[in-house]
Amino acid sequence: PASDHVLVSGQYSRLELWSVQGNLVMSMESAGDEELDVSALPSGIYFLRVSGLDGQLSVHKLVVE
Repeated sequence: PASDHVLVSGQYSRLELWSVQGNLVMSMESAGDEELDVSALPSGIYFLRVSGLDGQLSVHKLVVE
């Protein structure tokens, strides 16, 4: 669970944060470590979609308190 910031480390091209209702909450392009500020988001479950530099996609569940 997170309440302020989430550190995403690794090599990727794009990050997207989605609500469980299917709304895009946050989107950014980056090539490396990134700290996401989730302090303004309502508590709940979100999905972090990570697009790798090699084209692979991964999805991670994120709980915001």
